[in-house]
Amino acid sequence: MTKKAGRPKGSRTRSKWEKEFYKCPKLRPGPQKKYNIKDLAEQLGKNRRYVQCMRRAGFKMMDGLATYNDAIKWLHDNKMWFK
Repeated sequence: MTKKAGRPKGSRTRSKWEKEFYKCPKLRPGPQKKYNIKDLAEQLGKNRRYVQCMRRAGFKMMDGLATYNDAIKWLHDNKMWFK
């Protein structure tokens, strides 16, 4: 007997909302380390210029430092900041 190609029985595809939810980066629990622009960009998986543009658009970095969670929260609240 040969196996049928395709999805396993009982599986389902994710809805559009679920795909966006699982693609979204998650907040990190516990105490947060503060990063400068270069290190924050590395943590976000983006270019350094991306974080610089975030700052110009209103992202606050006290003394040039911000936490990963601060950046994720800001990006979530300002989804259309790059337009």
